[in-house]
Amino acid sequence: MSHYSCLKIISTKAKKMARASSVLTHSQALEIIAKQSSFSNYHELTRVAKYAPLEPRLLMAAFGDSDFADVIHNYYDTYTDGPYTAFEMAVEHELSGEIASTNANDFTVEDLTVTETHYDENKGILNLKVSFLYQGDQLPDHAYSGSEFEVDANISLLWRDEKWIFIDDDFEITNVVSDTEQAEYYDAEDI
Repeated sequence: MSHYSCLKIISTKAKKMARASSVLTHSQALEIIAKQSSFSNYHELTRVAKYAPLEPRLLMAAFGDSDFADVIHNYYDTYTDGPYTAFEMAVEHELSGEIASTNANDFTVEDLTVTETHYDENKGILNLKVSFLYQGDQLPDHAYSGSEFEVDANISLLWRDEKWIFIDDDFEITNVVSDTEQAEYYDAEDI
C-alpha cells in the first residue's frame, strides 16, 4: 500500500482518533470512519478500495471531499489557509504582464472549472487541469483595452498534514486569450 493511498490515509486518521480517545481502539476507529463515509463496515471499505481506489466515498473518508475537482476551494483555519488563495496569487503573478496591458484593475478568478484530475498516491500529489476567466474592472475615463482573459492552467497540490498545499513551482499557465483577441471584440464592419 502506497503512503498516500486512501486506505493508508484512513488508517492514519483512525490511529489519531484512537490515540486521542481513552476508549477507542484502532479497529473501532476504522469502523467509525467507514460508517461515517456511508460504508456498512470497514471490510466493505477495503473491498471497494481494492477495485475502485478513488471511489467518492473513499475520497470523502480520506480527504474530506468526494471529488478531487472540489479540493482547490478548501479552506482550513482561515481564508488564507488553503490552496485557493495561493492559486489566486500565482495567477496574478503569472499574468502581471497581461494585466499591465489593460486599463482594468481588481482582477479576480471567475468560473473556475477543473477539466481533468490525476492523483499520484505514491507522492500525495494531485494534478489539476483547469480553465477560468480572469476578469477585471474597466478603469473609468480610460480607453478600453481589454478586461478579461480566458485561461487554461495546470495546478499541483500536495497532501500533507491532512490538508492540500499549493505547489508554486509546478503552476503553469498553458493558454491565455484576451477578450481583445476574440472576434466578438471587433465590430463586424471592422473585420
